[in-house]
Amino acid sequence: MAILNSSFTKLGFFVREDAKKYFSETADDIQKVNAQLQQTNQEAIQKGVAAALMQAEQLLEPVVKQAHEEASEILLESRVQAKNIIEAGKADANANAKRVVDKSSEAIRWVMQQYAGEILTDDKHEEIVKKLLSEYINESRK
Repeated sequence: MAILNSSFTKLGFFVREDAKKYFSETADDIQKVNAQLQQTNQEAIQKGVAAALMQAEQLLEPVVKQAHEEASEILLESRVQAKNIIEAGKADANANAKRVVDKSSEAIRWVMQQYAGEILTDDKHEEIVKKLLSEYINESRK
């Protein structure tokens, strides 16, 4: 019985050592496979990201180019419109100034006709206006 007991003990020791060795080797193999899978996954992700970025660049390049062209056209058109608005404003201001001067001249002419009873030349108008202006200035100084 002691021999049998001793044999079972030795057998148990060998089985335990074999199991340790087997599980240790299996754990090492699992770690190696896990590291390889992690490396493979990382490479696949990097390749996928690079491919996606290249595809995005290819898709976005014409869109950005078209947007840039449209923005340039809009900017050019707005410059042309601004120039047209400024020119129209200047023309309108000049026309208004001319109308004001014409109406003022007509009013002065009418007043002078009423008081003088005759149509005066432009030189006489100018002379009368200068005289009245100097009288006004002299009176304002007092």
